[in-house]
Amino acid sequence: MSITSLFPDDPEPLKVAERAEPTVWIRRLVVVSNRTPDATVLRAVEFRTGLNIIRVAERPQDDTRSIGHSVGKTLLARFIRYCLGETYFATAETARAIVRKLPTAHVLAEIRVTDKWWVVARPLRDGGESWAMIADNWRAGLATESERLRYPEFVDAVTTAVVSALPAFQLPSAGHAPRWVDLLGWLARDYECHYQQPNQWRVAEARSGTAQLEQNDPGLLMSWALGVLDTTEIREQAARKALQKDQAKAKREIERLDNELDALRPGLARSLGLDEAKLAGGMYESVGKAMIESRRTNLTNLLKDFETGGSKGLREESIRTAAAVRVEERDIERLQGIRDTTRDQIRLLEDAGRLPPVNPFDVHSRCPRETECPFHPSQVTPISDPTREIRLAAKREELAALDEQLAERNRQLAEFRRQAADAETQEFTERRIQEDRARGTNIALGQVEQIATQFGEYTTAQKQRDAEQEKLNTLVTKIDESLKTQRAAKGVHAMRQLRVSDCFDRAVRALLGSEVGGKVVLDARGLHPEPHGRIAVGGAAIRSLGTVLAFDLGCLAATIIGVGSLPGFWLHDSPRDADIEPVLYDRLFQFAHELEQAYGDRQPAFQYIVTTTTPPPAELGQWPFARLTLDARDDAGLLLGVRW
Repeated sequence: MSITSLFPDDPEPLKVAERAEPTVWIRRLVVVSNRTPDATVLRAVEFRTGLNIIRVAERPQDDTRSIGHSVGKTLLARFIRYCLGETYFATAETARAIVRKLPTAHVLAEIRVTDKWWVVARPLRDGGESWAMIADNWRAGLATESERLRYPEFVDAVTTAVVSALPAFQLPSAGHAPRWVDLLGWLARDYECHYQQPNQWRVAEARSGTAQLEQNDPGLLMSWALGVLDTTEIREQAARKALQKDQAKAKREIERLDNELDALRPGLARSLGLDEAKLAGGMYESVGKAMIESRRTNLTNLLKDFETGGSKGLREESIRTAAAVRVEERDIERLQGIRDTTRDQIRLLEDAGRLPPVNPFDVHSRCPRETECPFHPSQVTPISDPTREIRLAAKREELAALDEQLAERNRQLAEFRRQAADAETQEFTERRIQEDRARGTNIALGQVEQIATQFGEYTTAQKQRDAEQEKLNTLVTKIDESLKTQRAAKGVHAMRQLRVSDCFDRAVRALLGSEVGGKVVLDARGLHPEPHGRIAVGGAAIRSLGTVLAFDLGCLAATIIGVGSLPGFWLHDSPRDADIEPVLYDRLFQFAHELEQAYGDRQPAFQYIVTTTTPPPAELGQWPFARLTLDARDDAGLLLGVRW
């Protein structure tokens, strides 16, 4: 008969979902010596749906040898994780030791993904070739290369079956969509985490190849996989994270601009003659601009006055006197030319009476050497010419008048030159005075321009600050709206959260006693288990049992009743801490067995694999629940039959 409820003794038993089998589960894992059809099988382990225990042999009485340590429990768990998609199967040291002993060994697994069987084959060494194929017998994994598929195709198939069915989501801190290996981190925790925190799955020392998710990502991923985080909430969380990032940036920018304004304000207020409070007020821009423009206009006008002031009149006087000098010099030059012409005319008239007879033959045939020559000047007898004398006298009078006129004009030129020199000196002196004044005015004008530049910087910074404040106000409003939207989305999924919380409460009570209990809280960081307060002071072992293990098994129970989209696969590697009492540890196995019993004669739709050093309860320590017993006292009892 099929039992269709979990915890039938509870007042409100939970109904088992109509689900044929887990979405992902492993049926057989085989380690072979090499990748050939006649390979030696080093170890073959068969698994079932429901509870699977990997245990160690019980210690005979009075036997003090090590039985349960370094036998391969964790290595088997790592092989399963390796076949399911992790990059590495052991620490670098362990991997090198295995390669030295088994250089060509491979691990193969038969894995069910939704409605198809897959066989995967992976080398027990770093960097070797991994591959997969659709088949239901591990020996198909020794097929030729033409029949193989790339190993990532198998991982893609698992991703499609598990992750792709869930809403689109970006892990805020990781910055990427959740991957199957991220979810596998939760479903198969590192032993090295020691089950201390529900949201800590991976440690670097284990070398899984999958990094531990940081900050709130684990809680959000668990919420997402359990279906209590819908797409609206996911979108709002991502949007709000971006808004909060912009908000922090705007606050930093406002703080920077406030510091810049505080640094500029005192000096600028002194320069403008304003109170700092007034400069910080709303009317500062118009007041400051008016004051700067007034100073600039006054100084500019003063410069123009210097250009059009007394120096301009002196300049005009200097130009006038210099022009008079040039005019007088030209007149004197003209008179001097007339005087020279008159003097030449007098000389010609004086020489005209002493001219020799004209040579009828050649006017150029005078002979200066032959003094007896009648044409030699010494032989010339002056010719009396009354009209010439009259003209000569007139020219001499004209020459005397010109000399007198030239003397007067030279005296006038000297006066003009003195006046021009005086005007030039006065102009130069006045110009130097004006230049000194203009220089001071230009300096003052430059200072005004510097103040204008500082005021411009202050105004720009103030406007940027106002814009950032407006942006910040808008971001605060958007963040508030996002929170309201997220709260509404949470309300829609509150029932799912209650069912997960109910399953966790039952798991805690089953493991630690009916008086304990607990709940699962959903907040902006995702899901968080909160067992009864007295667990917090009950020691590390009790906390791990009552929080981490109870949470995982509670989530497995929630999967069984149909909450979320987890694949129904779970793996716990040696979950018992040193100080967990055996009676409490037994309840872990008993709870998993109760989950299986809920299916009656049906195949359980989950697979729970647990490795343990401590013997499980007697009724669960045998077949079919105990799938493998390891023993460190003999090599044959080791997982791979060899020691390293």
